[in-house]
Amino acid sequence: MCQMDCEYFTVVGPGNVLQEVAAGWERFATPGRYGVYAVKLRRLGDYYEGFSPDCPGVLIAYTREPVGGIAADMLQAELAALPVVCEPGYQFQAASIGPGSSSGGAEPTAVFDQQNINVVLNNLGVGAAGKVAVLDSGAPSGLGQMIDFLGAAPLDKTAADPFGHATAVIGLIRELRPNADVIPVRVLDDKGLADSFAVFLALAFCLWDSPHRPDIVNASLTTLAAPPCASSLGGSLAYVADLCAAAGAGGNKPLPPLVTAAGNAPNPRVQYPALLPHATVVKATDFSGADAPYNITNFSGVTGTIAYAYGGTKADPFGTLTDAAGNTKDIFGTSYAAAVHTASLLSA
Repeated sequence: MCQMDCEYFTVVGPGNVLQEVAAGWERFATPGRYGVYAVKLRRLGDYYEGFSPDCPGVLIAYTREPVGGIAADMLQAELAALPVVCEPGYQFQAASIGPGSSSGGAEPTAVFDQQNINVVLNNLGVGAAGKVAVLDSGAPSGLGQMIDFLGAAPLDKTAADPFGHATAVIGLIRELRPNADVIPVRVLDDKGLADSFAVFLALAFCLWDSPHRPDIVNASLTTLAAPPCASSLGGSLAYVADLCAAAGAGGNKPLPPLVTAAGNAPNPRVQYPALLPHATVVKATDFSGADAPYNITNFSGVTGTIAYAYGGTKADPFGTLTDAAGNTKDIFGTSYAAAVHTASLLSA
């Protein structure tokens, strides 16, 4: 949720510019005025030195009082001459109903209905992409490695997914395209929530022209926007995408397709990252091709492409996800429609 009364705010821009801002932090009036007590700089070069110094980074400023929104506005005015964007802190969440947090112990496990998988396969297009990055809650154990953006710096870690959403999303993609090269990128924690700065950096990792760049990015995430901050929500995300687009082969190399979930009711409207201009926003259908009843209906602000794919229903889910306590939830929602559309862009 975007909050003016948050206890942190972010500064997003080229990493080399942010390094200069951090080095000269004491000369700005805003930090002292609003009780900024800690500043952390995160750059992709901390993960892999092949990222150039000008690739996007995030400066996170923590405040003693919940004044992050006001402080962001004030610092933006101080930094007006620099190519950076200041924004209140806010949270993303998993887009779909279905999976939930594990109650401890073993991770949630997904089991898929092969009959429904086969019906989807029989009607699934075939693309040419081979590598897909999935921004989500991790990856099911046994998949290998994932890139974790939850800590102080991006790290390679053994795959894990205590929340379960990624287990279902990645599991569905692999059911439909077993040969896909899946890069799990963890931004959601064990409650299915992500701080904005983790998503900024993960998006930059996926979109910046580097050896790690995937052919497709799947991000079944959403967030809630409420006044007075709805107008600024996603400004930093759009700025990250613009930086990456401008740098890719001198602006001549298009960004990888960004496949996003439309989101499910009762959320009031489509949110970021689905509102980014180059995003493909996927609505869920049932087997008849009709819109699934759980789709969000307010697409105000969507400027990208709208696509349609089967997302499962309560009566015909893709399968079930079971947590450590034996609680079982059906796998359906716009996150899984996005996974199906992503699979249609991958080679068979």
